[in-house]
Amino acid sequence: MNESNFENKNGKDESQTETISGNIEYGIFSGPGITNELVPFREVDGYAVAEGDIILGTVEELRNPDPKVLETNEEERVRDAGNDTAGERGLVIVGSRYRWPNKTMPYEINSNLPNESRIQQAMEHITTKTGFKFVKRTNQDDYVHFQWHASSANSMLGKRGGKQIINLADWATVGNTAHEILHAMGVYHEQGRQDRDYHIRIHWSNLADGWASQYAKPVSALSIGTYDYCSIMHYNPTGGAKPGLQAFTVLRQTSCTVGQRQSMSEKDIQTIKRIYP
Repeated sequence: MNESNFENKNGKDESQTETISGNIEYGIFSGPGITNELVPFREVDGYAVAEGDIILGTVEELRNPDPKVLETNEEERVRDAGNDTAGERGLVIVGSRYRWPNKTMPYEINSNLPNESRIQQAMEHITTKTGFKFVKRTNQDDYVHFQWHASSANSMLGKRGGKQIINLADWATVGNTAHEILHAMGVYHEQGRQDRDYHIRIHWSNLADGWASQYAKPVSALSIGTYDYCSIMHYNPTGGAKPGLQAFTVLRQTSCTVGQRQSMSEKDIQTIKRIYP
């Protein structure tokens, strides 16, 4: 595999993977950058999914949050607020418990998932560029489980504890897989940054049913570095739009393909190195 640019000619933007179905619900969620907030989600196979491909948890967990967990998350939010380094974290994990210790993610691959090589190539790309490591699970309590899904590619955000799922559909290529792994490492979508309206203009009326909530800016998230059109975490300009329309217009000149799934950008690499030094 070419370390700087793996093949991904048939990859999709995860925001275009499927038509969102079902009603929008709201539930209480605490996670990277969000503490005890009311967030919009849609149900996919019993999971609460936001921003197209981020698994917040099970629908039951968001509908009926554990009061003890809410209290613990609130205490951590207060500690982070007084941490002088908190501002260095961007649309990424806020709180060390959402990061993978020793820059290492244990994983396992379900036997029903075809084309395992895309996972290995995505991991190799991330390790080569950032130093973050992946090990096959033996007896680790916290780990990622890759499995097949008929239509979706999605992931939880950051280390969530125990077994956490990354779904991969047949169409998901190496680039799509890397995108989902970066979510599991704790990285949000690039177009969710607080300064995104200076860089893209969202055409809200062009968005397909249910997609307006998927362009919401994550609550309490901060920005690392400057806006990155080239990020592997950025949506495609048609992502989530009605057929034949654009979801947003790029406002500044860029030399790269917005929404590319070819490789991590230089800013993607620096972001990972900042949160996993």
